[in-house]
Amino acid sequence: MSVRDAKEEALLLAESQLLLAEKRTYYALLRTGLAVFTAAIAFAAFLVAAKDFHPIFEQAWLTIFIFSVLGLFALAGFIVFLKAKQKINNLTALIEKIEKKNKRIAELIL
Repeated sequence: MSVRDAKEEALLLAESQLLLAEKRTYYALLRTGLAVFTAAIAFAAFLVAAKDFHPIFEQAWLTIFIFSVLGLFALAGFIVFLKAKQKINNLTALIEKIEKKNKRIAELIL
């Protein structure tokens, strides 16, 4: 292996490490979006299930406000989830390109 090939392989390995680190970050963002979405839906379900113990359903404006806020939280969590999923798919495609360029790096990346 020539010096040029070794440098190119080192560069590809560094690029793949960077992409994998970024992919881990987006997986954390994906989990966060899913948690926010789930928490908002679970809280809304709890409010409906415990409606006998609190008076929020007696005032329409309060009910609409609370469920609007919970809906916005759920929507925000879902959007974060979708954006992170899209980024993960893009990063996976880039990593596959690097793996096609160099078979040794493909063996290292699981």
